[in-house]
Amino acid sequence: MKRSFVLLAALALFLSTSAGFAGDLPESPGMGLVQPSLSLTPQNRPPLRERISWIDYSLYGGVIATHAADWATTEQCLRTSQEQEAAGFVGRCHEGLLPTALVESKVGLAAYEATTAGLEIYSQYLLTRHHHGRIARIAQLANVGATAYVVAHNYHTIHVATNP
Repeated sequence: MKRSFVLLAALALFLSTSAGFAGDLPESPGMGLVQPSLSLTPQNRPPLRERISWIDYSLYGGVIATHAADWATTEQCLRTSQEQEAAGFVGRCHEGLLPTALVESKVGLAAYEATTAGLEIYSQYLLTRHHHGRIARIAQLANVGATAYVVAHNYHTIHVATNP
C-alpha cells in the first residue's frame, strides 16, 4: 500500500514538472480579470418589511384585549372570593401561577399584565422583522388563545361562585 502511494505521488510529480505537459497549461488569470462572486450588498438584499400588516395589528389588539380582560376577571374573581370568605364560606378563586402578593395588588397585577403584553408584542415584532412572520403569528395566536382560555375560566369561576 505504501509502495503504490509513493509510485502515484512520484508519477504526479513527474507529470507536473515535465516540459511536455507544461506548455498545455493556461496562464493564471490576473486579479483584474477575476469576476467577484455575488455578495449581499445593500442594493440586492431582500427588503425588510416596511409596513406592519393588518394581521399583525389585529394580533397586537388581541394581546392587549386578552391581557386587559385577564386583569379584570382576576380582580373580579378575587373580589368575589373575599366576599365569600367574609360571609363564612370558602373562597373559590385563587391564582395558580402568580404570587399572592402580586395578585392582591391592583397596580402590581396591572403592571405585570401590561409588561407581559408589551413583551409579547415586541417579540412578535422582532420575529416579523427578521423574516419569521409566520412563526410569530402562529405563536401569538396560540398565546391569545391561551390567555382567552384563562379569561373564560375566570368568568366561569366567577359565575359558579356567585350562583351556587
